[in-house]
Amino acid sequence: AYPVLFSALDEFLEHERRYRRADLRRLVDAVGLRRDGEGALFGSLLLPRLASVGAQRLLGWRPATTGVGAWDHSRLLTRAVTAALGLDNRLLLQLSRAGFAPPGLTLWTLCRGAAGGP
Repeated sequence: AYPVLFSALDEFLEHERRYRRADLRRLVDAVGLRRDGEGALFGSLLLPRLASVGAQRLLGWRPATTGVGAWDHSRLLTRAVTAALGLDNRLLLQLSRAGFAPPGLTLWTLCRGAAGGP
């Protein structure tokens, strides 16, 4: 989500672009799919990512990007981060099911066949 957050990490992950929510909806609709659900994930990472991208742009800083596979921290910290992100995403999923559209670092859309089909 949020094209303004496109950064070196996206390049490392070979992402082509970041979508705004409305742009993702238009794209899904344009190809004739039916949207059955949508929402965001990783809301707690949005502000840290904004700070990181801001630092990259303002200071010319380019982080050493090695991806999640380079995570090398204790089991306790790994479990804590996993639990926190899991809680974050469960909360955002519940809010999406209730009709709210909270922001998050990642957008998702659940689609089914053609809009006029079964």
